[in-house]
Parts: sequence; C-alpha cells; structure tokens
Amino acid sequence: PHIQFIMGVGGSMPGTAENLAFLVGKLPEGATWSVSGIGKAHMPMMLAGLALGCDGLRVGLEDNIMYGKDENGNKIIATNKMLVERAVEMAKLAGREVATAEDARQIMGITRNCLRDEVTGEVTYVEE
Repeated sequence: PHIQFIMGVGGSMPGTAENLAFLVGKLPEGATWSVSGIGKAHMPMMLAGLALGCDGLRVGLEDNIMYGKDENGNKIIATNKMLVERAVEMAKLAGREVATAEDARQIMGITRNCLRDEVTGEVTYVEE
C-alpha cells in the first residue's frame, strides 16, 4: 500500500518530526509513503520526510500559501512553481533522485489523458 501522511491539519496530529517518525515506524512492511505538512508544518515535514526516507513529498497551494518572508519580514505568497522548485532543491540536497512528471505517472500507474501543446496552448484529449 501507499500511505500519504498529511500533518499539521487543525484538530489532527501536529506536524512534528517526532510524530512523523512514530507513524513511519508503524507502516506495514513494503509500504511506500509520502508526506505533506499543512501551513507552518510544511518545511518541517518536508525535511523530516526526506530524513526518514519518504518515497514522495506533496507540496502545493492546497497545503500552504506562504513561501517565507523577505529581508524586511514581509510574507512572500507562494506559487505552486515556487513550492515544487524548493522541494526539488531540498530533495537533491538530501541526495535523493527526483522523478519527472512522466516517471511519476509510471510509478503510480497513471495514464496521461490530456496533452497541452507548449507552443499553442491547445489541449488534446486522448481516448483510451
């Protein structure tokens, strides 16, 4: 099975490295897992997940809208691109290989049914 840990949601388990390590220790043998931290748990869960050997990181605006603060202490509003690029950078710093979009589809057994031409922006749907 694949287990997705969503940590730091209000009313649920706090997004701490200690809690994530506890949960990972309870995984069934052979399970794959990924993690996401909601809001302020975003960075701690990404770093703890990498340290604990996660199979994937979930990042995006559905989990976190803040990227950080600028040199004046002002909040920086995130984009999905910013969050993904930071996750890729952290994964590479941790010595992890990063899957391409096509690799990820193959790993998860997903067929790409919608194609967008990068030049014209035209969308084509593939029938199965």
